[in-house]
Amino acid sequence: MALPDLSVVDRQQAANERPVVNYAQSMHGSDTIIVLDTNGDPLDLTPWAHAAVKVKDRPANNVYYLNEFLDYGASIPDPTDGTVTIPFTGAQLTTAGPYYLELLFYLDVAGDPDEYPSHIVPCYMHVEPSLQSRDEVGVRISDVREALKDRAIQDNFLIDDIEFSNAQILWATFKVVETYNNALPPVGTIYSGSDFAFRSQAIDAVVAELLLIAARNYSRNSLQYSAGNVTIHDKERAKAYLALGGQMSAEFKAWATQIKIGINISAASGAVYNDYFTS
Repeated sequence: MALPDLSVVDRQQAANERPVVNYAQSMHGSDTIIVLDTNGDPLDLTPWAHAAVKVKDRPANNVYYLNEFLDYGASIPDPTDGTVTIPFTGAQLTTAGPYYLELLFYLDVAGDPDEYPSHIVPCYMHVEPSLQSRDEVGVRISDVREALKDRAIQDNFLIDDIEFSNAQILWATFKVVETYNNALPPVGTIYSGSDFAFRSQAIDAVVAELLLIAARNYSRNSLQYSAGNVTIHDKERAKAYLALGGQMSAEFKAWATQIKIGINISAASGAVYNDYFTS
């Protein structure tokens, strides 16, 4: 079962960009993605007879992050066009938010669990929050698009596409959560993208990261040219993006430090911290 168009609007996947698997929380369904090679063409999956999926809510680069979430099979409907179908049930999708997903390809038809995969494709998965569930902590891709007004091609007058891909939005979401987790002073809670407790601040910080991504790209590709006595500099918005993104990012980092100081003070005094009562 696919998500509504509002949730899955995306631009064409770049050759080296992670595919994004989309689902709705607490619903049965499946999603089909196309695995691309380094040239951006569909990868011929004929050599592999079996595929599996692993999903984690955090990268495995820290002892806290070794919590494997899901591990199960996938199917290859037509190996010649690079398509892989990934099924989920509502019971598996009880927590909304972004996840890391890996497609594992095996040569063994039986899918021997002791066999190592011969090919791995890193992906992202986005689980859209649903009113069917009480949990609605995760940041929606559509929330970020609304904040940026990057909902559809019609929102962008100077580019014939949406500006940010879903993969970039999910990358920025993970980056924001890691920034908070690494901010000083340390506290006992380590968040993932699916349980980050500060949704409003996260949306603003994700917007900041996306603006900084775009600013770097526009600066690198900046070229002023003239045509028909008209001077065109379509990448000139790099400075505006850099200034706004930098300001919003600095505000998020200052807020993260402030709230962590409050949490530590509360832990030492036995009081309950509330950042509404701070200046």
